This record gives sequence, structure tokens and C-alpha cells, in this order.
Amino acid sequence: MNLLELQRRQQIADLKRIRQALTSAAVGEFATEAVRDRFERLVREADEELEQAGSWQAFEAARKGTVTKVRTEALAFVQAALFALADAESTDHTAGIIRVPFPDSSVWRLPVVVHEFGHHVVNVFVDLRPTARAVKPLLAWPRKCANTADEERRYGELLADAYACYVLGWAYPVSSILLQARPDQAFNADSATHPSWCRRIATMLAFLRAQGGASEVAGESRVAPLWRAALQPAGDAGDDRRLDVIDQAEQLLALMRKHLPDDALYVHSAHEDDLVGMLARHAPDPPEDVDVTQILAAAWLWRLNHLTASTAALATVSSTALQWCLRSGQRASRTGGSDER
Repeated sequence: MNLLELQRRQQIADLKRIRQALTSAAVGEFATEAVRDRFERLVREADEELEQAGSWQAFEAARKGTVTKVRTEALAFVQAALFALADAESTDHTAGIIRVPFPDSSVWRLPVVVHEFGHHVVNVFVDLRPTARAVKPLLAWPRKCANTADEERRYGELLADAYACYVLGWAYPVSSILLQARPDQAFNADSATHPSWCRRIATMLAFLRAQGGASEVAGESRVAPLWRAALQPAGDAGDDRRLDVIDQAEQLLALMRKHLPDDALYVHSAHEDDLVGMLARHAPDPPEDVDVTQILAAAWLWRLNHLTASTAALATVSSTALQWCLRSGQRASRTGGSDER
């Protein structure tokens, strides 16, 4: 598996969606010829830089440089165009949304949204038991572990990763590896705000292993081989067996089990293969007993089995999965179920 090539293709596909967004009926009429020419030049330059990126260093330079510039300018332009069509009240109502990188609104980005929502849960969850004195127990963990403000932020990222693993299961680390992870980083190559990807993936693997059962099996059979294939020959495939990583993963799991509701835990579907087949056939509706997290897992299992899938195939499966998520949520609302995640 060439993880660099997969992530590079994803970035090129994102640029294509930016082109489409900028030429859509709702936005295109606001673009002058000069604006269209500028965006076309920026996108072309970003495409060329990505095509020539033959190493992780070159890829990261392109992603943080030209690609980010295209995203930022395109998002600013699209927002301005849409705000011109909307009233002020609707704009106020969207002020607190969780954002994902423009222009991706596919099912493939939903695991990142769950991670970001994890940050929100950590910051707002209050233990209201009389003996707890209204403390924020999840927020207390990174503060307890850290010696500096930067360390606290990094532990906060591990906590949000653990939340996403608890809610989405193995699909979250698989999505992280395929869309975001940098296997060329050393285990201790932390930034000011984030742990290294080697540390993050190792902690996710240890977290799944600590859960035992189907979570451990999925971690060993799906996540671990994918990550070890990506690491070779750059990194250490055994970081998830470090004692400090195992200890932190066990602490994180204990926090999730103690403070999150029972129905937040991802439950493996006994019919995963059937769900994957239905997604591949673009069945209009999911089975009655399948929830949103199981739909996401089925989508990611399909993608894991089709690592070289075309952009069109990824978009089609994403569209089907999103329709399923919507219908599953609507069904839960009608029946009073808990699947409104």
C-alpha cells in the first residue's frame, strides 16, 4: 500500500471539488472573469505541486502551502457568495458549527467531525453527582497528565481520539491513517498542539486492544496491518506495545466507560459483510436494526477493501452511506430510539 499516493489522490480530488463548488449555480454568478482566472491558476498550481510531490516532506509542503491557500481563498469566496443570498438570522444560527476542510462534506470526513465533537464533549461534560462537586472529569485528565500548556493540548487530542474510537470503533483509526496520518514522523515528533501521528495511532491501537472482544479483533486485523504497512520502512511498528502508551490507553478507556452513556459505545454489527455488499449495490435503505455508526463502519470497510477506488466510486458509496445515515436517524427519531448521534 502506498499511503502517500492515496493521500495525494485525496488532495487532488478535493481540488476538483473546489473547482466544482466555484462553478456551481449558486456561486458562479458572483465570480468575475478575473476571479475565475485567479482560482483556475491557483488550483492548477496546487495540482502540479501535488503531482510532483514524491516524498512526505514535499507533500506536506504542498498541502500546507498552495493547497491550503486555495482552500482558504475558495472558502472565503463561497461564504461571501452564500451570505449574499442568505439573511442575517440564518447566518447567526450557524455560528457554532463544527467545520471540516472545505469542500469535503462526504461520509469520509465524518470520523473527523466525531473527533472534533469529542473536544466539545470534553469541554462541556459536567459530573452532576452530589459527590462530584460539578467537576469536568474529562477535562481534568489532560490537565492532570500535563506539565505545560502545550502538553495539555496534546493530551486533549489523545482524549478526543479516544472518544472517536469509543463511538466509532476501528473505523476512526482507519480513517485517520488513510486521510491524515504521517507515517514518516518519529514517535516523539510532537507539534505544539498535536502529538505525532505515530503516538496517536499507537494509542488508538492500544485503546482498541484494551476494550477486548470484537474491538481488539478489529484493531489487530484491520488497523494494525494497515498502519504497519504504512510505516515500513520509516517507523517503529511496535509503538502500540509501549508501556506508557498502554497505560494511557487504559486510563482513557476507564474515563469513557465511567462518564459516557452506555449507548455511546460502538457496537459491532454481526452483518458487516452484508452491509458492505448493500452499499456497493447502492441499496436505497439500510436494514432496520443498523445505526449510524455501523453504517460508517460499513463504508470504511468497503473503502479498506478498495484502497485504489476511483474518485467517482468513492463519491457514489459516500452518497449512499449519507442517505442511509439520514434515514437511520429519521427512523430513530420516529421510534424514540437513541440513534441521533
